[in-house]
Amino acid sequence: MGQALGIMAGIGAIGAGGSSILSGISKSKELKFQANQAEQQARLENLRALEQANIIREKLKADTALANAAFGARGMSPVAGSAGAVVDRAITGAELDAQTSIFGGEVNAIQLRNQAKQYRSSARSAMLSGFIGGVGGLSGAYNAYTGGIRQGISSQSSPLDLFKNKTR
Repeated sequence: MGQALGIMAGIGAIGAGGSSILSGISKSKELKFQANQAEQQARLENLRALEQANIIREKLKADTALANAAFGARGMSPVAGSAGAVVDRAITGAELDAQTSIFGGEVNAIQLRNQAKQYRSSARSAMLSGFIGGVGGLSGAYNAYTGGIRQGISSQSSPLDLFKNKTR
């Protein structure tokens, strides 16, 4: 009876160990996928910020051309005096906006990359944890199985004792 229970417990422990390993692998894959998504979002964030900066600069060019045309139509020089100062301020302000957009995008991208690193670290931990649990389960299976065999052997000290018990 003890031997059968030991074998059954060993089989159960093997299942638990295998389940732990598969769970670790599955969680690791899930976290790696999330890390890849965070990396992709970081790249998109950088591209979005650069595109926004380019839009600001293109709008500046169009607005500067309109302002220069308006100043020229009034007989004013667009590069001298107060007209030049207005254009210079517009250029400086627009460039600051463009740089702010790029900087904000880079900050967001860095945060996303850090999040991806955390996901990858968690993926390694999940994999390791699954394998440690699996090894523990397999060790338990071995102990249960050998304990069951020992139990069976100790309850049957010799084949003659087994025969003697059945004849009584």
